[in-house]
Amino acid sequence: MIYQVKKLIFRGMRRLVSAAYAFGFRHIIITGYPKVKNAKPALFVANHQSTFMDGILMGITAYKANPYILVRADIFKSKFAKIALDLIRLLPIYRKRDGLSNVSQNDTVFEKCFQVFDQKGVVALFPEGNHAIERSLRPLQKGAARIAIMAEERNDFQLDLSIIPVGLHYENHAERWHDVYIHYGEPFSVLPYKEMYKENPQKAFKELTDQIREGIEKEILDIKWKEEYPLFEQLRQLLKPYAHDLSSNVKSLVHAENDCLEKIRLQLVDNETKLISLKKKVIDFFQQARSVGLTEDFQIVKPNILILIIQLVGLILGFPFWLIAKTINAIPEYIIENKIIKGVKDPTWHISLRVGVSTFLYPIYYGLLWIILSLIFDWIIGGLVVFSLPLFSVIYYEVEYLRKKIKNHYLLFRNKQLLKQEKEIVDELKSLIR
Repeated sequence: MIYQVKKLIFRGMRRLVSAAYAFGFRHIIITGYPKVKNAKPALFVANHQSTFMDGILMGITAYKANPYILVRADIFKSKFAKIALDLIRLLPIYRKRDGLSNVSQNDTVFEKCFQVFDQKGVVALFPEGNHAIERSLRPLQKGAARIAIMAEERNDFQLDLSIIPVGLHYENHAERWHDVYIHYGEPFSVLPYKEMYKENPQKAFKELTDQIREGIEKEILDIKWKEEYPLFEQLRQLLKPYAHDLSSNVKSLVHAENDCLEKIRLQLVDNETKLISLKKKVIDFFQQARSVGLTEDFQIVKPNILILIIQLVGLILGFPFWLIAKTINAIPEYIIENKIIKGVKDPTWHISLRVGVSTFLYPIYYGLLWIILSLIFDWIIGGLVVFSLPLFSVIYYEVEYLRKKIKNHYLLFRNKQLLKQEKEIVDELKSLIR
């Protein structure tokens, strides 16, 4: 009975969270999932770019897997948090930094994972152990390998557990209405490590961890040259409109970008003269772009008067809906932006908090609004108004996105020297890639 109640609550929460996330991202691009959705039992292993957002994105996009997700234990401190997080299938994992006495509690968590696997279920975890905004894969902990091999061992290596690497990529870690990518890679088995584990468990854990790393690397944008990270992040931005055409890896834009950047790295790593020359051009270009007012996430596109007119028409048509959404949503947005986000310095928390708080705040706010409108008019009119507001919110976000594009388009009309600089840099990058 308790299990059935928890299952119903989980399904309801999942639908609520899925709806909220539809207003958090412009596009949620998923690749590779159809070929792994029936691979059960399974262990999802992913990079960790955001906070609890990463786990929830896997939870709502892996729609048949319904994974249990291992997350840092410090968010389970209160009794309410433990109950709420258990309902949405989040499990605590203890790290050495949480204290050695706490790490021993992982035995209980591991046992829960083993039970999930025995029931042909899915567990997801983040082997990096912590989140970071950089688009690079950090050193992995051995916990994922340990769980996978120990699960097979207790089933005499007959469990047929699949390890599935997952790549997460945010176009913008802080703001709403940007794209997010979720890539599911090729599943692989633990069985090749059976004999190695019997002879040398630590070696088996290490080599399986290395294979997990290789799997995740194939599904993310992994800037390997850490010393030149800022430069390569800017190169990624410049190459975005051209990456698909320059790469043979067409699985997604992220894969194409990673392929292009890695080819450039290999060309520059032993050519300091060319690196210094390119870096100077790129730094100068971005400084000028910022000085004229181009936003950080702009893309250089040759100005076109017809496109600009179409964009302006769209802006004018969407403005009344933008104004309605801006006015009606002012109270919840004030609470989110000024009472919650303003005090959080780590930008990787911003999108998680914006969407997470909205999941609960907006239904309550719209419910109260419906009651007020029902008292003033009637419940049908109140319902029609309230149920139209999510659509108005989508138009609001889209108008904001369009406004930014129009601004950048206009600025490029006025600063065409930037187009010349961009072409010179991109042509040089193309020569390095080819």
